[in-house]
Amino acid sequence: MKHALTRRSFLGSVGLGLLASACGVEASGQGPDATPGGRGSGGPGVPDPGGASGEVPGAPSTAGPSQPPGPSAPPPPRAEGLPESLRFPLGVAAGDALTHGALLWTRYTGSAPLELVLWEESGAERPGIAVTPDDAGYVTLDVAGLTPGARYRYAFVELEGETRARRSPAGAFRTALDEGAVEPLTFGAVACNGLGKPALPLAQAAKANLDLFLFLGDTTYCDGAVTLDEFRGKWAENLTKASFQALRSATSLLATWDDHEITDDYDPETLAPEVFAAAHRAFFEHQPLRRLAGAPERLWRSRRWGRTAEFFLLDGRSERKPSTRGRADATYLSRAQLDWLKAGLAASIETEAIGGVLWVSGDFHLGSIGRVSTSGAGARALEVLAGPGDQPGNPIVGSLREPQFDFATGTSNYTRFELDPVRRAVTVTFVDGQGQELVKKRYAL
Repeated sequence: MKHALTRRSFLGSVGLGLLASACGVEASGQGPDATPGGRGSGGPGVPDPGGASGEVPGAPSTAGPSQPPGPSAPPPPRAEGLPESLRFPLGVAAGDALTHGALLWTRYTGSAPLELVLWEESGAERPGIAVTPDDAGYVTLDVAGLTPGARYRYAFVELEGETRARRSPAGAFRTALDEGAVEPLTFGAVACNGLGKPALPLAQAAKANLDLFLFLGDTTYCDGAVTLDEFRGKWAENLTKASFQALRSATSLLATWDDHEITDDYDPETLAPEVFAAAHRAFFEHQPLRRLAGAPERLWRSRRWGRTAEFFLLDGRSERKPSTRGRADATYLSRAQLDWLKAGLAASIETEAIGGVLWVSGDFHLGSIGRVSTSGAGARALEVLAGPGDQPGNPIVGSLREPQFDFATGTSNYTRFELDPVRRAVTVTFVDGQGQELVKKRYAL
């Protein structure tokens, strides 16, 4: 936890969190991945390109519809009615949703031809899409042409010849709201999911009919891993759990990382480049996150859900420079990321006293609701620490008291957020592994 004061100083001075959600946002003229002064890919209502070229490991697959059966052939059986295959050991996931598309993900250990089958809830199946896993069995498929704000289901299907034989677990997700939509939105968040633990709060989140879910870092603990195979093994330890698979198949995901996706409190300035590269590749292999066109290595991005919310997903770990701590040029985010964030938030910086901004963070092995600081600009900035998903509670939780903190817990949990864009308010609820609400509080934004 030795980085906490640096992070707090950063939050208090410029009002930034690991992830920010703006309630009741207006169109700013900045696309989700724009650089200052320009519009980037993936803006509201504009489908993102599928990412980088085929040379980038983990880039989304490109695939077209498989051949339909001949005119006299009977319709194929519905995907959900097929027996489930054992060759999808990490389950399925959907993520990085846009208004007209999403990334669909799995890992396949078999050798049969695959197709993706997708259907709107209570609707007919779309034509199957041929799928080719990469050399390690990972599938990251960018599906476009979807309806904004609609709920979909999907499965990956094994074929025997042209016959559907078995399927993966079925998944579900929602596309982002249409550009001008103003409607309530419910999302969840968690951080800090240790290995060897059941992560029961995630199973509760899977039942909550969430519009999307945020993994805010330390999604798995890769400490000790050095090679790509070792990082893959650490990810598999968590992703084979029933709780992880239930949640990841139940809703759309957004994800960033913290230190344990590489190793505890690592220093980006001294970490071996080959270790960073292996960890970075493993992260993109296991999280359904786009490789951005023009910046395939970048995690930070924003995603707009109508006029209800815009999510600014930050990389608060890999760009920091510990050697600058305490200096005037101290670096927590790179200049490029900071300039992008300021441009995207526009008038939402805390010192401008603009409402509608909520800071959501993780990492501390505790959950809390409070202000960034006891005085100054940070005293008006509401921040929620999410989690821990399954870790021993941080003993400092007993010192987080009023007036700065309204609530704090060391109990393993996930955090649920209900946005009300008309009243510009959020209801924050902490839910434990048995489904009990630890606290429920409503705030004006």
